[in-house]
Amino acid sequence: MRATTAAVAAALAVLAAPSATAEPAPSHAGILTVLAQTGTIYYRCDTRGNELGIHISSDAATTYVTFRVGKRVGRRELQPEQPTSWFPYRRAEVQSLATASGGEGGSVLGHVKVDFWSCGTYWPPSFHASLRYTRR
Repeated sequence: MRATTAAVAAALAVLAAPSATAEPAPSHAGILTVLAQTGTIYYRCDTRGNELGIHISSDAATTYVTFRVGKRVGRRELQPEQPTSWFPYRRAEVQSLATASGGEGGSVLGHVKVDFWSCGTYWPPSFHASLRYTRR
């Protein structure tokens, strides 16, 4: 019994040790959600404010992203090979991203509305996500 307990403890210690080849995670960044056939939505919340980012999936088409905070609106055209695109830090608690991508067969429209009031280092903000497919 003691030998089994020691073996399990040793295996857990090896699994918990940081890997020398692991890439460092972005500071206080977390995955919020994934929009199918579009990409991954990330968040950051700290003393500077709140921030949203998006990384377009390698199998997605060119994606148009609209970022909204109150009356402020920002738009970007993103390609799959580009690094994660981060929108500016804002103190606003509610922010949203709308995405549109597609081709000859139709479009994928996504929307994520994020409420940062509950965001902290160890818990994500609350959010609502929707995804819609349209055919041509």
